[in-house]
Amino acid sequence: MADYFYDGMPNVNERLNQLYSAFAAGPYNALPLVGGTITGQLTIDQRSGTAILALLGSNVPSYGTAILGYRGDVQTYFIGNESGLRGGNANDLVLDSVNNSIKFYSGGGGGFTSAFLIDGEKVSTARNLLPRTDNAYSLGSAPLAYNVVYARTGAINTSDVRLKCNFRDLNAAEIAAAKDLARAIGVYRWRDAVHSKGADAREHIGPTVQRAIEIMRSHGLDPFNYGFICYDEWAREAIEHAAVEARPAVPATEALPEVVDALGNVVTPAQPASAGYPAIEARAAYTEVTLEAGDRYAFRYDELAMFIAAGQEARLTTLEAAA
Repeated sequence: MADYFYDGMPNVNERLNQLYSAFAAGPYNALPLVGGTITGQLTIDQRSGTAILALLGSNVPSYGTAILGYRGDVQTYFIGNESGLRGGNANDLVLDSVNNSIKFYSGGGGGFTSAFLIDGEKVSTARNLLPRTDNAYSLGSAPLAYNVVYARTGAINTSDVRLKCNFRDLNAAEIAAAKDLARAIGVYRWRDAVHSKGADAREHIGPTVQRAIEIMRSHGLDPFNYGFICYDEWAREAIEHAAVEARPAVPATEALPEVVDALGNVVTPAQPASAGYPAIEARAAYTEVTLEAGDRYAFRYDELAMFIAAGQEARLTTLEAAA
């Protein structure tokens, strides 16, 4: 601070105002404490690996494609460059924002391998997309389900006898319920499809879960003891936004040259130009609801079909025996 302030300096107030303007303009005050928007260039230390989020701009060495990714060794996201990134763990997932592809970092400076390519709304698979742990994760959720899954063949479900136990045949009550479930199959349309397509909404086939529950209970069976009947409920999710106080704008400043004394000592360092800081309007605290509370019934249709098939087999056996 000896170069900025000294005993008897005549322009102390001017210097304090310059320091205030520089601080308000950023980067130290680029975001208000309660939120805001980052603007300007991004930079990152490509070698130390310690900078996780920084500005990436023209002052960064030209290492190659800009990448946003996840650093497994520090359990956080990073911004880096494909050919200039050093360190990192194998299988780190990175986004190549120039080539519109998602890649896996092979680790140890070995480069990147494409995971899949993004082309507008289409995703073209280039290699397998695998979960880290077997039988541990879901794709989608009850309140946030995918609309359509396109596949060349049907889903392959694990059905290895080595993973199953407690085998038994369906009992009489289950056979009777299966027959009634077959009779409950009907034709219907989805409400949202009717709302958006009107008379063009297509018809679908199947029973409703609520009717299946009624049938199971009518035969003395607990419907939720069977994997083909599903029910999920979820709580409301919300983000609480704090109040924001109004702040005046900070005007832009011009660049100031370095000032030296007669002995060549720097009295005032050079100051870069500042774009200023826009005014912030006051805002009251509010709650943003990101997901309303709700619940939903669903089928595992493959198991439902097997259950109904067992009932139909029993019915056919009875008819054939009586013939």
